[in-house]
Amino acid sequence: MAVSLDGAGTWRNDIDGPGRLVKSGSGSLTLIGANSYRGGTTPTAGTLVAASPCALGTGSLLVAGGTLRAASAVRVRGSYKHSAGTLSVQAGSAVKVSGGLTIGRDTTLEVAGPVVISARRVSGRFARVVVKPGCRAHVTYTRTTVAVTIRPA
Repeated sequence: MAVSLDGAGTWRNDIDGPGRLVKSGSGSLTLIGANSYRGGTTPTAGTLVAASPCALGTGSLLVAGGTLRAASAVRVRGSYKHSAGTLSVQAGSAVKVSGGLTIGRDTTLEVAGPVVISARRVSGRFARVVVKPGCRAHVTYTRTTVAVTIRPA
């Protein structure tokens, strides 16, 4: 299923089926449901907001542009490749990836507080880590996690 939004939209219903969700356009799409679609998720532009743990279905995740915003704890039930764009994570939220996490060279991690991203295997590093003014981020990478703590500048 391809979704192109230049405005804002929210899907509260549960999405099921074999298809892939591709989000394009400059707008924002918020997914709230307990989604179980199996084809994976690909945001290419704008903002895709995962507002429930199962918002991204059960397939792989490929962030090819735009922003993926984790508005709650989020599970990726497959691999996660972040090749371009921004991962924005709310304070205290966790991103759990059941497969591998591959972070591309042209990526940004935006955090509002402490964050933990866990995966079976982590490869690469975020090019930039953005925090609120007056703070700085301390990022620790291990084989299976990316952990961010926030300190005053």
